[in-house]
Amino acid sequence: MKMKHAPSGAFFVVATLLATPARAELTIEISQRLDSAVPVEVSAFEGYQVAENIGSIIRQNLDRSGDLRALAAPPASLDAEDPASRLGARAAADLRVTGQVSRVPDGRYRFQYRLYSASRGETLLGESLLAGSGRWREVAHLISDRIYQKITGFRGIFSTRLLFVQEYRQGKHARYRLAMADADGRRQVTVLDSDEG
Repeated sequence: MKMKHAPSGAFFVVATLLATPARAELTIEISQRLDSAVPVEVSAFEGYQVAENIGSIIRQNLDRSGDLRALAAPPASLDAEDPASRLGARAAADLRVTGQVSRVPDGRYRFQYRLYSASRGETLLGESLLAGSGRWREVAHLISDRIYQKITGFRGIFSTRLLFVQEYRQGKHARYRLAMADADGRRQVTVLDSDEG
């Protein structure tokens, strides 16, 4: 399956479906990036953590767009005047994303982030979002969408869900699985499994 997306028309994603009766995997591979991709540093989010840092998810999303070249950066304080100030050296990109996660008394989590321009010396975008414990990836995708739109002027697609059909063999018979996954191929779930194509 080959998909094309980008307002610029220059970004291609190749999604490969590997299916066996016991295992199915969706792989998304970048096949082309714009030469003019805007560099953006994305720091690991500070504070409360889960298995995957939300900053890492955002960095992967932005980098996968093809329009942005997302660079890993050390954690930086959300409140610092210049998020790169902790680094003690000039950052690799003018645009920087920093954030933190904290738990609120009702059990939900507060996700705070900001997009900062060093050359302008100002915050271009900043928000605080509340979400339940199982919503980390949705929040990361939403933040990615908002950052992407602020930088490019085009709506992000990271919160989009993919719907696709996998064909696999069960003995001598073909079966079909309707599956759904995040835009990055993660959190795949089977919606329907049938022997009818």
